[in-house]
Amino acid sequence: MIDFSEIKIAVLGDAIIDIYLNCDSNRLAPEGPFPVLKVNNTTKQLGGSLNVALNCINLGAQVTPLIINSNDEDNQLLKEKFFSKNNFHNDLVFNDLNKVSYKYRTVAYQKIVSRHDIEETSSIPKNLEKKIFKKLTSLDFDLIILSDYNKGVLTDSLIVKIINFYNNKSIPILVDPKQRDNLNIYKNATFLTPNLPEAKMLIGFNRYEKMEIFDILIKLKQIYNLRYPLITLGEEGIAIINDENKLKTFKSENAEVFDVTGAGDTVISTLGVLFAKKLNIEECIKISNHAASKTVKHLGTYAIKKIDIEKYFHKNQLSLAFKMNEDIELFIKKAKELKKTIVFTNGCFDILHYGHVKYLKKAKEMGDILIVGLNTDESITKIKGEKRPINNLQSRFELLSSIKYVDLVITFNEDTPIKLIKKINPDLLVKGGDYSVNQIIGKEFAKDTKILPLEGNYSTTSIINKIKNLN
Repeated sequence: MIDFSEIKIAVLGDAIIDIYLNCDSNRLAPEGPFPVLKVNNTTKQLGGSLNVALNCINLGAQVTPLIINSNDEDNQLLKEKFFSKNNFHNDLVFNDLNKVSYKYRTVAYQKIVSRHDIEETSSIPKNLEKKIFKKLTSLDFDLIILSDYNKGVLTDSLIVKIINFYNNKSIPILVDPKQRDNLNIYKNATFLTPNLPEAKMLIGFNRYEKMEIFDILIKLKQIYNLRYPLITLGEEGIAIINDENKLKTFKSENAEVFDVTGAGDTVISTLGVLFAKKLNIEECIKISNHAASKTVKHLGTYAIKKIDIEKYFHKNQLSLAFKMNEDIELFIKKAKELKKTIVFTNGCFDILHYGHVKYLKKAKEMGDILIVGLNTDESITKIKGEKRPINNLQSRFELLSSIKYVDLVITFNEDTPIKLIKKINPDLLVKGGDYSVNQIIGKEFAKDTKILPLEGNYSTTSIINKIKNLN
């Protein structure tokens, strides 16, 4: 498993509560040509800096968010979401006033049809600003995230003081900027993470004016003295100027976009946690881009979870792009260099079912990396008979690879995976069923061997028999 538990992050910015009115409609209003929306239920989610903090907490970092709130109902929501988590720290919780914005979104037929905002955008008083800065700078952090929605929590002077203070301590500062009268306050941050219209605004251009991405990034870097200028490009991904001053664009994954709410929060929080872990900058961007692609698949604000990036993290951390059996030796070598616990199991996985998924989940929980040995079509025919497999190797490989618990699938053509087990030399060899450990082939090449009982009465044979009985 990826361990971010030693990373300490402060998240400061504007707290937002996203409220979703989930409706349906079956008639038009008598007052005019618009539908009557019946509210079936209401859901609340954390937005703004609260969503950024929740993302970081879910990834496992030690997180201290700035919360200025005296509303009991909001406090109950915060308690449910993260007050009770061990990696949440309350050192920057202030009850001086209620500084929370509320965004009401009306949802009908899986689409957001309207939004109503209730905001309190006045700047926090100077005495509270001083109190926040004094408390913040008395604590130790590896990274600071400023989630600026320009609602009055991050005043101009507070942003400048925070950036100057942590620059002097060589601690990275990531800023998600918003339109302001004075944009010079963002100077000397490590990262700014604007979208394209915001980036044009930051360099003084009209958002509709055409300009090359590289030129925008260069101007951002020069004007704001950034270490890494970055622009989020929505469905086009993320663009950045790297250490060699070259443009790098990371295309977004092909996914249906349901809702972009919170995608920027996901990018800055994932980027912050990974950068604090001292990963290569391009690896950080790739994984943050992947995390954002997960977010937009959900309707409403979605806080990224560790499992969402874990499989992708391993592939990038190990610098691999494998197809079928390519680069296996490199994968195993790198995994062992990184002291990852390797779990190995094998099977035909001819008709993938619930029992398989539960079994693979349990196997994954026993280590860091789960490698699955997959029988080829030829080897299955030898074992199961001429009518098997039902699904060919390519189909089985792609289905198995898509399961989030599986890090690597390796095919083998022999009757048993003993050569594969010897080659991998796993930390743990796992087998499902009613075997005894002594019956497990290849156990002498693994450090330990475990038997996992199969889930319920699920089996490929029983599924095939049920289908036959339908005819």
